[in-house]
This record gives sequence, structure tokens and C-alpha cells, in this order.
Amino acid sequence: MQPNICRLLFSLSVLLLLAACAPSTGLKTEAPEVVVDPRVAQADTLEAGGDYFAAAQLLESLAGQHASPLREQLLLRAVNDYMRAQENRQAKRLLGEIDISALPELAFQKRLLEAELALIQNHPDQVLALLTEPPPAVVSLELRQRYHRTKAEAFRLTSNLLDSGRELSELDLLLTDPVIRLENQLAIIQTYATLSDSALE
Repeated sequence: MQPNICRLLFSLSVLLLLAACAPSTGLKTEAPEVVVDPRVAQADTLEAGGDYFAAAQLLESLAGQHASPLREQLLLRAVNDYMRAQENRQAKRLLGEIDISALPELAFQKRLLEAELALIQNHPDQVLALLTEPPPAVVSLELRQRYHRTKAEAFRLTSNLLDSGRELSELDLLLTDPVIRLENQLAIIQTYATLSDSALE
């Protein structure tokens, strides 16, 4: 690698590490939905204990007892828990049953879950097709982070390291945990370090 490229990577490393030490501005997330059903707290407890499968089953059961849009919100949360429990067939089944045609505010969340499931099943092209549009302004910080992380990994799997690094850089602006942020910054450096001199220039 040419000396000027080495200096570029070294400078990038120093800048990213300094940024990790800077105080975070902290981005506000959207206000949480107020769920009146006290049984949802049981799902919270199950999730906190790592029993995502039981939480997903409970949320799916509760969803059938509520009207829209709470029903769809609970179902999307159940899909997320099924995926965390590595019950991908259940997640795919439930995603196919969720109709959000009358709920555009939930469209991004469903699309992100579909993309994350596609990534798990090693279909990066499908992921990129699902995530062509950026997150809406009202989307929570967590969903924004997941969007950029998922897209970065999809680009990596398609050997598009330049765009993978760009998505990781966008993700870096949204991270508040210093440890996670440092890990992400190291991933940025590692990603760019594998590029050719011409790509870096």
C-alpha cells in the first residue's frame, strides 16, 4: 500500500478514536406507545430474561385480542422476538399475515424486519431492495441503527465494501454507547483497509 494511503488510514483511525471520546449529543427517540394491556408487561419480563420464544407467543396471542393499530404493533414485536429466538420460520409466517396497508406509519418497521430476516437467510440483494428508501423522520433511534447496520452487512456480503463503510459511518453518528461505538469505528477502519488504493483515493 502506498505511504500516502497508509497515512490516510492512520489519520482516519485517530479521528475516529477521538470522536469516540467526545461527548454524545444524544438523539431523542420517539415516545413509546402506551399499551393498556397489563399482560404486555409479562412479555417485557420474558424478553428481559432472554425467553424470546415465549415472549413472541404471548405477544401473538395478545394481538388477536386487540384492534388495529395495537394488534399490528404487537404482531411486529412478536416477529422481532421470534427472530431473536432463531425461530425464523415462525417469523416469516407471521410477517406474511400482518396487513399494514392502512397503517403507513408501520410500513418501515415491517420492511426492516423483512430485510433482517432476508439477511439471516443470506439474501443480501433482497435486503438492499427492501432498504432502498431511508428511514422516515419519525422512526426511533433503535430502528435507524438497525437500518444502517443491516444495510452495511448486506453491502459487505455483496462485496461492496465502499458502501458498507459508508453505512457504518452513518451508524456511527447514531450510536451513544461508547463501547459499541468504538467497535463500530474499528469495523469502519477494517472495512476501508481492505479497499484498493484507487478505491480509497
